[in-house]
Amino acid sequence: MENRCYLSVVIITYNKLTYLKAVLSNLTHLSVTNDIEFVIVNDGSTDNSKEFLENLEFPYKVKIINTPNGGSAIARNTGIKNSCGEFVLFLDNDIILEHNYLDKLILYTKKNPDCVHAGNIGLISIKNVPKIINKLCSGNPLPKTDLLKISYLDAIYGTLPIAFKSDSNKDISCWWGLVTGGNMCFPRKMLDILDGFDESFKSWGPEDIDLTFRAFKMGYKFKFHNDLALFHLDHERNLLKVKQAMAKNVSLLLKKYKKSKEIIAYVNFFNGMMSLNDFNKICSQEKNNLQTVNLEEHYINLDYYIKKGQMINWKKYDND
Repeated sequence: MENRCYLSVVIITYNKLTYLKAVLSNLTHLSVTNDIEFVIVNDGSTDNSKEFLENLEFPYKVKIINTPNGGSAIARNTGIKNSCGEFVLFLDNDIILEHNYLDKLILYTKKNPDCVHAGNIGLISIKNVPKIINKLCSGNPLPKTDLLKISYLDAIYGTLPIAFKSDSNKDISCWWGLVTGGNMCFPRKMLDILDGFDESFKSWGPEDIDLTFRAFKMGYKFKFHNDLALFHLDHERNLLKVKQAMAKNVSLLLKKYKKSKEIIAYVNFFNGMMSLNDFNKICSQEKNNLQTVNLEEHYINLDYYIKKGQMINWKKYDND
């Protein structure tokens, strides 16, 4: 491939222009080497994102691709196809990184070049997001210490640091079910072998879990980096559409893998019905060459979903 670089940062965006401006502004304050490119995929936005990107002034190597709206899986695959990095970092249009995130990530990937990598992602509540966006869009950097003060680990993002709390080098079998799409870095050769994201998954989730599950089943390893800090800016959602899309796609995931024990365990864990330790044990048993690592008997608290109005009827679209 011509003009190969070390790291491609793929950012997908859809109708979130205000957030996108803040995310790109944040990137201009990062320590970035010449061996990094940014690939922005505008997934059919109708909010002037296309016009903004056409006039974007960005200090680093950047490729901008405008496509019809196809969903996250198609958008990420478009980013992969138009990137040249030996590694691909996936970000969303609501993720901001600490100042030296990319520098540290490059060092970690060089140390473990055959692994999937992810950082420690915190959530910034929607009440704090406007001031974060305003500051970033005014050209002011946000120190990691300031972001840590107003961020927290929620039921989803909080599972990775819990799983790896005592030892970040543990070989945890259920890693694939704990990683989210806006927080993962893959070697390109791995993405090529896996053939990218499954484009059967439309709208939101869990196309990222499908990809990491296939990586796990092929024997690929994972590295969690507690000191790689990134932050998700919370935003308004159409809860009905989110719940419908997630229920439909989880049913698709179950059918694709014929309700394998690992996938059922994943669904049960995120329904608060199975502990993190039991989820990991099932994954270890199904991949019998892996040694079982004991984890905390941690359960996702269903109050998290109830308070956010995100209780999902997982079986609604399951006709089996």
